[in-house]
Amino acid sequence: MFVRCKKNKSGSTSVQIIDKSSGKYILYQTVCSSTDSVEIDFLVTKAKKIIETHGGQSLLPFDKEKELSFVDTFINSLNAMELVGPELLLG
Repeated sequence: MFVRCKKNKSGSTSVQIIDKSSGKYILYQTVCSSTDSVEIDFLVTKAKKIIETHGGQSLLPFDKEKELSFVDTFINSLNAMELVGPELLLG
């Protein structure tokens, strides 16, 4: 599911939630339409929250700080390794 902003003939912009899980674009819900850009941004965030609570597609719980600390630990452990392969092959 994703959020689509579609211009109407009247000049307003409709904020829609689109489902493409079956291969076709299926309109799940039209959140609202507006001509004000601030209100359109608010409607886009509202549509993203609807997608999160819908349950059709869940977000993976990544913690950026834990991932960065794991990468730092891994890179620091690589400094202690030695390359032995060419010496074994070439003698």
